[in-house]
Amino acid sequence: GYYPFIFRNTPYTDPNTGTVFPVGAYMKSAFMDYASIDTAHIKQLAVKSAQIDDLAVTTGKIGDLQVDTLKIKDNAVTVPVGIKLVTPIPKNTQRNATVFTGGDAVILDTSNYFGDIISLSLNRSGGKCQISGYVYVDNVCASAWRSNGSTVSNAPKTMYCGVVLYRNGSPIFIGRVASSSEITNDVAIFNGAVQLPTIIDDAYTGNVQYSIRVGWSTTISDAGLMIRPWNTGNASVLTATLSVLELKK
Repeated sequence: GYYPFIFRNTPYTDPNTGTVFPVGAYMKSAFMDYASIDTAHIKQLAVKSAQIDDLAVTTGKIGDLQVDTLKIKDNAVTVPVGIKLVTPIPKNTQRNATVFTGGDAVILDTSNYFGDIISLSLNRSGGKCQISGYVYVDNVCASAWRSNGSTVSNAPKTMYCGVVLYRNGSPIFIGRVASSSEITNDVAIFNGAVQLPTIIDDAYTGNVQYSIRVGWSTTISDAGLMIRPWNTGNASVLTATLSVLELKK
């Protein structure tokens, strides 16, 4: 007859396969409301729902995995956040220089021409942050002026463009490149992408907003820059991107 389970108090060798079955209880099927098991070796397991305090897996194949925080060799990486400017920002106005010290102060001053280009917000969890992005400008003309209203000759070779990264409204990094072309002795024309190099922001906890701007400056220590469109048409930011990846310990 059929026995749902068998107890063996001595080892048994299957005469057909040669498999040795040690002493124990052998069951064809079981239905249990509760089981307390110290060690289980299961060849194939199908589970609809499981709550596990500590899981150690040698090899895993997962079709769809949702994880709040992924720890890899004592480091955790959150899902990156990114944004792209899809609608160009045109300007057909002129902005006169208001700062005449050259350097970063003039970049920050001229960055008011376009203002914040793109911004993104996230809730930082205490780790450092990797940030990258770029701004693509077109038809932007810059000329150097002194505070007395006089122009600075041969200034274009001293001019450069910079991407400014802001955190919560304060600049934390400025990356710069030289002008893309020079027209006459008095103006420089900027066309092309200005790259923000990948930077690592310090550890931070709480809500934070990152934004980028584009500005222009000169190495002349007593000059500022007037920004306007070159020739006909608008000065424009054609596109831009900004991406943030938090690295947690």
